[in-house]
Amino acid sequence: MITDNLPIICSLIFLMPPLFAAAAFAQTNPAQSLVKTSDFEVSVSSGLLFAQATGNFRGIGNFTLPFRAANFTGGTGSETRFPSPTVGWRIDSAFALTASLQIGRVAAEFQTSGTTTIVNPTTGKAVEIVSEYVAQPNYYYASALLGAKYELIGGIFARVAVGAAAPFSTEYRVAEIWNFPANMPRPAPKETSGNIGEIKKILPVAEASVGMTLPLSSKRDLRLVPAATARFTLPTANGNWSIFSFGAEIGVQWRPIGNIPVLRDTIVERDTVSRLVQGADSIIIEPSEYFIVDSAITHTAEADVYSYRVKQIYVRNIPKPKPLLTADINVKFAETDGKESLTAKVNVEQTLRRTLVPLLPYIFFDKNDIYIPRRYTAFESSYKVGNVNDSYSGDVSILPVYRSILAIIARRMKENPSAKLIITGVFPSKQQGGGEGEERALALRRAANVRNALTANGIDSIRLVTETKPAEPSKNSEQEDENRRVEFWSSHSVILNPEIMTDTVAAADPPTLRFYPITASAAGIKSWRIELRQSGRLLREIEGEGEPPERLDWNVNDGGNKERLIIAPVSYTFSVADNEGQIIATPPQTLEFRQRITQREIHFRREEITVMCFNYDETDLAAASAAQIDFIRDFLPKKANFTVIGSTDTLGEEQYNKGLSMRRARAVARQLGLLSSNASIIGMGEDVASFDNKTPEGRFYSRRVRIIVDYER
Repeated sequence: MITDNLPIICSLIFLMPPLFAAAAFAQTNPAQSLVKTSDFEVSVSSGLLFAQATGNFRGIGNFTLPFRAANFTGGTGSETRFPSPTVGWRIDSAFALTASLQIGRVAAEFQTSGTTTIVNPTTGKAVEIVSEYVAQPNYYYASALLGAKYELIGGIFARVAVGAAAPFSTEYRVAEIWNFPANMPRPAPKETSGNIGEIKKILPVAEASVGMTLPLSSKRDLRLVPAATARFTLPTANGNWSIFSFGAEIGVQWRPIGNIPVLRDTIVERDTVSRLVQGADSIIIEPSEYFIVDSAITHTAEADVYSYRVKQIYVRNIPKPKPLLTADINVKFAETDGKESLTAKVNVEQTLRRTLVPLLPYIFFDKNDIYIPRRYTAFESSYKVGNVNDSYSGDVSILPVYRSILAIIARRMKENPSAKLIITGVFPSKQQGGGEGEERALALRRAANVRNALTANGIDSIRLVTETKPAEPSKNSEQEDENRRVEFWSSHSVILNPEIMTDTVAAADPPTLRFYPITASAAGIKSWRIELRQSGRLLREIEGEGEPPERLDWNVNDGGNKERLIIAPVSYTFSVADNEGQIIATPPQTLEFRQRITQREIHFRREEITVMCFNYDETDLAAASAAQIDFIRDFLPKKANFTVIGSTDTLGEEQYNKGLSMRRARAVARQLGLLSSNASIIGMGEDVASFDNKTPEGRFYSRRVRIIVDYER
């Protein structure tokens, strides 16, 4: 059937490329003149549609199926639309009524089959034979349709129409094909043809299309119209077959266009808005918004008149005056009795300080790892020992000293050639949930790696003994981390004695500087800051949000300074930022710090002693640190002021830790015989500021007792 429509198909394929090229040219070259489109349009289109046939019949024309065959029920085919005119009349800019006259051809093909039994003359046996029947009806038609079309944006449209078709030149052809076995003679197909006499003279038709219009000329009066179409034809005869077709069509549309005047009348309303602009140097007026308030169109025979009322808004940018912002600050010196002094000088007295840093005789290992963690690989590179000029700053230096324990032990072993060292790897036993054989081997390899590190630092391996032992039962997961360790023990106590750090401490008198900020701001204070510097170093920062308080105290001796206090002037500045982004700062002002006693005349001493260490939730010293007590007892002066401060790690409840720290302080004071002396016993609870409690050594050093000794030489 497709071959019957081959000339039309070839024509469509041949015409489409130049038609689309012309459409593209017209779109890129739109008409520049003012034109008015006519309400009348004419188009001619043709197309090719695929047909789906539905029916239920046994006969067509003079042919009737034999009883052994099933009915013809469905088939396929094609519908060819020959060039046909359509006339449209536009109701408004989008909606139009249409009338069409069409000429076309419908061709369909139905198939069915039946079976019969015959005797094979060659074999004498009965054979079941299948016969196939192919019916090919076709007819030409002329139809008239009335419909409506609605145009969307971009030239896209939708169209529906209904009407009637009058068939003519109705024909059919039927072929009977027998499928005989290969060993039987095969007869030639039987064919018959004729006219379809029972087809209706009038067939109801419904049609729907979706397409678009593409300009073919610069004037846009000639347009290419490709579309996708669906068409439904009701049964062609009583109990016979109907056709549903869908496919593509293409056409050319002509819509008359004439040049008419298009007049525009615009009324502009202007308004000016003023605004203050921060940082502007002068008044600047600039357009801001332009919009149509309303519009109207009037159609006459002579012209189309477009009326607009538009509004233009201008903005006058006026320099915004800076809001008032002032800042000043006064300083007074607060005595210990609360009295204030205006004297701009402070006496600084230096005190000789010695600090005992206990060596925690452990090295902690990572889980399932045998290698010494990198934090223990420094060999006395981060501090110096035993010199008056050491740069020591309290707790900050304790962990670096401890983590150089391998270098310290190596140095002391060299100074004491007869000393031996026992290196013990700790492992969890079976009762503690460990696999004792594997865990013991892991602990022994850790001890061997520690021994190898010491031999690499010049210690004879014959002086180093490695062994293993089970750990104490763990109370929590953190204690399990603390049990992954290697312990040190030596019969020569000097090998593991505390390190002694010597330094001088400068203390200010009076100890408190009191600042009185003075601010005034029209926009409101956003933040403020006091910055204190000494010899170019940032000594302290005091800052906050919103209005500063009426007074601010700086305790010069509280230990919270970023740098150590020295004998040098201190400069301070006060800066304020407001909610408008302005920042103002006072010029640097100087506070004179003068030395009361020279370093050669130092006669005050301070000793700081840390007693290590306690196991988790215990008040008795761990066995590894019990030997510290005898060393410290000999170290303490006879007449002095003692302060004993106990602390805990951050595990457990805060209130419980407060009491635990007090019990530890009392236990150490009792062993040192300080309870009956002039000693202050303090339980500070959790030590959250000094050491990182995420590491085992940080928790051990937090579980400590500090003894501060003040005396005159």
